[in-house]
Amino acid sequence: MADLIVNDSDFECINDKYTEIGAYFEEVIEDYIALIDDICIDGIKSGHIHDNLLIYRNTAAKLNGQIEDVMGIVSGICSKFVTDIDAADEDLY
Repeated sequence: MADLIVNDSDFECINDKYTEIGAYFEEVIEDYIALIDDICIDGIKSGHIHDNLLIYRNTAAKLNGQIEDVMGIVSGICSKFVTDIDAADEDLY
């Protein structure tokens, strides 16, 4: 039977990347919502398209914080995996 080798630093790197991705997507969503706000204020000031854009904007705004939370959960899973592997191998490596 072959040994399973887990490189802790890879999972720590993945952990950091998920955190970065979550923060990046939060910025993108905020910029996207600001863009829709600008369209509604300066471009399409009334009518059905304006009203529908506002509804869409409010729905998109609900994503604020959600992606970062999900990425935080994934990051936590990566950290827990490393901890679990260390406990399972009883610090042999």
